[in-house]
Amino acid sequence: MNPLTLIYIAIFALCLWSLVIGGREVVDGGTEPADRLYRRTSAGLLLAVAVLFGALWMGQIASTSMTGMLPPDLVKAGLSTNPVYALDLGFFLPLCAVAGVALARRTPVRGLAFSMLIWVTLMGAGVVGGFAVMAAAGDTDAVPIAIAITIVSILSALLAAAAVASPRRRHGAAALNRPEAAAGG
Repeated sequence: MNPLTLIYIAIFALCLWSLVIGGREVVDGGTEPADRLYRRTSAGLLLAVAVLFGALWMGQIASTSMTGMLPPDLVKAGLSTNPVYALDLGFFLPLCAVAGVALARRTPVRGLAFSMLIWVTLMGAGVVGGFAVMAAAGDTDAVPIAIAITIVSILSALLAAAAVASPRRRHGAAALNRPEAAAGG
């Protein structure tokens, strides 16, 4: 519990609902938002998030398993385990990887990529908010991580916003379907 608890809950709810709505689009065959993404950059970002955070969490788990010493952030929080490990390693990071690979390969599951970019943005905002509360309390140890997460969150937001702002797909069949393409213009 901290001053941002309700904001964390709201961010989690927005993330979950963006995923549910995006997942529904995939089930219905809707990939339009994903088709408007910068495919390689978005896929790369999602895969980087999965790999880097997976490595970070697995490193902390391995270190604790081998030394018996908890990571400093858990000690500060008074926790014996990090619930984020379970959420990220069991759900969020695999879904980032699946969405990134699907987007890169242009499979139907690519429809999740847009929702995952929104999720990365919102969850990043929540994490950075937590770091801001810690920094305000005098803990500056996590500032480099907060900067990295801020950069990833902003990039993710920009990629999602570009897809929303784009009226049509950038390439492929949709470009051929544009009225100006059919008219020779």
